[in-house]
Amino acid sequence: FSDRLREMQSRHSTILDVRGAGLIWGVEVSRPATDFVAALRQRGVLACIAGPGVLRFLPPLVVTEDQLHQVADHLDEILTEFEQESGSET
Repeated sequence: FSDRLREMQSRHSTILDVRGAGLIWGVEVSRPATDFVAALRQRGVLACIAGPGVLRFLPPLVVTEDQLHQVADHLDEILTEFEQESGSET
């Protein structure tokens, strides 16, 4: 999951920083984190915020690798959509 988040950071200007350890990860973004929480929720993914611009992922210990890939896929799609809307796609 961490590798995928960092890879997304290299492609999406919206991601300012990626930090975490184990299964707890924060993604600092350049727009309100609540926008991402709402978009993820529409796709069936629960996430929370850790400040106005930090999206936090806290998956359960029983999460599968496939589920983490799905979450990353959804986040990647959302980042692309938001960047296309704002005209800042990298």
